[in-house]
Amino acid sequence: MKTLTTLPSVAIVGALLFSSCQLLKVSRAHAEKKAEEVAPAVAAELPSEFSCGVDIFYSWRRTPPVVTPVRGTPPAPTPDQEEFGVRKEFFTRVVLSGAKKAELELSLKSRIPAELGSAKAACNELHDDTGSCIASRVSSLGNRYQEFDFETRRTLRKRIADDCERQEGLCTSVEAGAIECLETKVNLPASAAVPAAAPEEKKKK
Repeated sequence: MKTLTTLPSVAIVGALLFSSCQLLKVSRAHAEKKAEEVAPAVAAELPSEFSCGVDIFYSWRRTPPVVTPVRGTPPAPTPDQEEFGVRKEFFTRVVLSGAKKAELELSLKSRIPAELGSAKAACNELHDDTGSCIASRVSSLGNRYQEFDFETRRTLRKRIADDCERQEGLCTSVEAGAIECLETKVNLPASAAVPAAAPEEKKKK
């Protein structure tokens, strides 16, 4: 009698376990389906980050040496255009980052005049004024220059002066390149992601 009374209980427990497994499978499948529906929507809503930059240049040319003509000698050759022609030099690149591309472009445009002024000043210091070029180069050595003995300082200054004389010339122009922007998507942490609303189910007729 005891065995007979426990058989229904075993069958009931087995049925309940089977039902639980089926419900778990259905729930998991439903969750995966919802995740597939939500993921594209969330990815499409990721915010953008923009990085915009502009390059600043200046142009200059070397001053050809002055040759005094001597009677009875052939005329001096025409200066080499590659050596004494106009040279375009990179000065700096200004970069701004933010979420709004239009505002970044406006900010960069407003900064260009000041950067062009700085490029012009740097060009004049390096090429128009040999004395400023020598002083700037010596100053860049800092305290190390004073640590050298007299003969080493004299030799070093002579080399700097020769190099600055080769750099002597005329600054002709300054210019800014085109503003370039790069867009990247910002990956939000999982805790900050907001699930998109699930599509409404069609009402049963």
